[in-house]
Amino acid sequence: MSRPLLFAVLLPLFGCAAVPPGPRGPLLGNGVQVATDFVLPLSAAKATRDDGFTARGTSDHYFSPVAVIPQRLEFRLSPVEWLDFGADTSWIDGGGDVRIGYAAKPSRAWAGHLAFGFRSGFFGEVENTLHTGSGWARVEAYPLLRPPTGRALLALGVNLGKFYHQINIDERSAGDPEDELPAIEVMRRELRLEAALGYFVQQHRGSMLLAIEPYLVADASPVRASACGPCEAVDYEQSFGVMLVGRFALHIPFRERD
Repeated sequence: MSRPLLFAVLLPLFGCAAVPPGPRGPLLGNGVQVATDFVLPLSAAKATRDDGFTARGTSDHYFSPVAVIPQRLEFRLSPVEWLDFGADTSWIDGGGDVRIGYAAKPSRAWAGHLAFGFRSGFFGEVENTLHTGSGWARVEAYPLLRPPTGRALLALGVNLGKFYHQINIDERSAGDPEDELPAIEVMRRELRLEAALGYFVQQHRGSMLLAIEPYLVADASPVRASACGPCEAVDYEQSFGVMLVGRFALHIPFRERD
């Protein structure tokens, strides 16, 4: 099998979105929750190396933006209905968060909360993203659309940290056929303004969240060669990105809700 064909077969199996998880759905009352999600990141980036070679394309991923395996494994604990704690891990990073607000009871027209969290490449399995990390805050609202379990998602937030970017390139045009995966890799510190619009539905103990989550880079530092081992000294440009997210969860209450 030729190498290009091998990449085409393997990329969807090992691709991972290099983006933080967005809204996790509304608070659901006390209990525990196990979840996973699928993410398709889209962006328009441009990177120019010191040798003059320029690459363009989507960049919020590691290995491939398309993946057929889940992006992350998530666990949540809610000791009371107005508070929960979450932790998750993926190939490239992991993190934790806390949420405080109003749970999505069937009798409530609105549910919502404040969420705060952090991420670090220290909890991932990929050396290239080891030095990534960020802290974020978000406000989320879930108005009732289809009683008793269908709700809209509206969210706004801010995210500050060091983020990983990768632009896959054609090895022939890059002039370096020895690369296992020809790509330009960079990290830079960014201030992101994030939003989300979606739909949440719960059936019995299972739930699904479908969302589109755009972000705007409000400020960014120059890319530095010392940011990480394999990362390159390049002129990197990217001002926005969009994630398409599907999250699937199982919620097990400590006791049945009133």
